[in-house]
Amino acid sequence: MQVSKQQVVEFIRARGDAARAEQAEAELPDVVDLPKDDDLVTRLGVDPLDLAGDQPDAG
Repeated sequence: MQVSKQQVVEFIRARGDAARAEQAEAELPDVVDLPKDDDLVTRLGVDPLDLAGDQPDAG
């Protein structure tokens, strides 16, 4: 599944973590490919499953 960098940044900001949101802006690619990039979002304190939960199940 792919999510935009902006989605990740907004998710982090919504939790009130401005510093990590800025870090995400600087470090993440424009498109984050989960689960390939799980380690990137995990380093920013985000559980990749939380991001995936925003998407409807295609199965």
